[in-house]
Amino acid sequence: MLNYNKCQFYSYNPFTRESRRETLNVNKALGRRYFLVQKAKEARTVGILIGTLGAAKYLDIIERLKHILKHAGKKYYTIAVGKLNAPKMANFMEVDIFVLIACPENSLVDSQDFYKPVVTPYEMEIACLRSREWSGDYITDYQELFSSAAFSEEDSAAEVDCRLMPSFASW
Repeated sequence: MLNYNKCQFYSYNPFTRESRRETLNVNKALGRRYFLVQKAKEARTVGILIGTLGAAKYLDIIERLKHILKHAGKKYYTIAVGKLNAPKMANFMEVDIFVLIACPENSLVDSQDFYKPVVTPYEMEIACLRSREWSGDYITDYQELFSSAAFSEEDSAAEVDCRLMPSFASW
């Protein structure tokens, strides 16, 4: 619903033959996501969580994130986790925030269940790129993320060698 936060939603129960307008406190949900963007701006060490190998363009988004994080002066780790759970993520106490690479349907995680916040690639881009601004629109599809805004000249001024940053896998 965050992707279509300006739309009305209805549900239909075929057993009772009743429909109803669904309500979601979108403002509260967007406010929480905005708070996480602010946490991402403050973070010094980022964990790039690879939660899937089946999402289209996941390798491209990982490379894009590495470039953005390096340019923003943030240290990062690449971590293959599969299914997220608090004990796995607790092993990385030096990480300030995690970015989850997963299917668009699974990328929004309520990070209150974890010791550190979990954001989407879109939220990390808002935190690190001057060309991205918080608008209330929400992007979870990687293809849309690539086409919606390329790096500006200001953002991509520095050439980056992503191979210099540490990377490891777990689980």
